[in-house]
Amino acid sequence: DWTVLVDVQKGNSNVTDLVTDEVAVIDHHEYMGNRGYKFKDIRPEIGACSTIIAQYYIENNIAIPCSVATALLYGIFMDTDNLTRGTSELDIDMFYQLYARTDIGLINELKGNQISKGDLIDYAQAFKSVEVYGELGFLYLDSCNDSLLGAASDIVTTIAGVNIVIAYSPRENGIKFSTRSISKKIKANELVRYILAGVGFGGGHESMAGGFLPVENLDKNKSLDPFVRHKAITFLERSE
Repeated sequence: DWTVLVDVQKGNSNVTDLVTDEVAVIDHHEYMGNRGYKFKDIRPEIGACSTIIAQYYIENNIAIPCSVATALLYGIFMDTDNLTRGTSELDIDMFYQLYARTDIGLINELKGNQISKGDLIDYAQAFKSVEVYGELGFLYLDSCNDSLLGAASDIVTTIAGVNIVIAYSPRENGIKFSTRSISKKIKANELVRYILAGVGFGGGHESMAGGFLPVENLDKNKSLDPFVRHKAITFLERSE
């Protein structure tokens, strides 16, 4: 069977190697290298993968059903944090093109149902663990899904003076990381790769990224918190 990868690439930490033949990729993350695709459209400068898909419709004069336009517009909202993060001119153009075709009522409903009551409890516990060192914010979430980890990272960036956030949460097979940066000097993808160099893997965008530390690489004789803080602070010092 043939598979088209969308919003992801082979080699990404979030992807399990499929038994199918991945013949094409459409993505806006960092280029992960030639993986034998027959077609690839990889544009890291674009804020949302939904933008690329929308452009296909517009450039080929294909009518966009309301449900599709709504999904694509919501994707742009989410990936660019309401057009405030990593937004390109094409993102704005496609947002404009999609808006008139969209069910705005459904968009508002989706935006108003992003967390559950259970998530709220996890948020409350997590924010008790927030530690701030200068412009660095650290957040540990004992139990949460990937979406909640990223959303919590975004909230911590709203703390006055905090420009860079490292959040992490345990999984059965390791530790999941989420990084955010609104600093012009620090790139979130480079930061997470530095923290996990030699023990894990990570990547993403300059403003938002993620990574993973496999359980077999965890040093059971050392606490994870000092390790993460030391690596992050060292990275900032070297970037000055």
